[in-house]
Amino acid sequence: MAVDAIAVNVIVAFVIGALGGAFSFTLGWLKGNEEFNTKKAIAGLATGIIAGVALVLGVIPQVQAATDAVSLIVVYVGIILAIVGVDTLRTSISGAVATRNDEEQPEQEAQPS
Repeated sequence: MAVDAIAVNVIVAFVIGALGGAFSFTLGWLKGNEEFNTKKAIAGLATGIIAGVALVLGVIPQVQAATDAVSLIVVYVGIILAIVGVDTLRTSISGAVATRNDEEQPEQEAQPS
């Protein structure tokens, strides 16, 4: 494969990674029942996009090694599925930590100083 084609494939992978992060944010927002919060939305969208781009850095060798359209599509779909999974895991861990902190805080407030 020509160097130009490899560069285009890598650029497409970065765009797909960023779009996968944005898609993951959208799925997470639709899943929740809370009102739209602009600050929270921008933070979630930014972390999703950054995670998508960072994930693509790890799969650049696979993008470069892809020899035909089918293997490229498999890599691209893998990028999207991986970023949605990673972002979902990050959100679950953040939620668990926040819930635990909320549970511990009343106990600390009840103790006299």
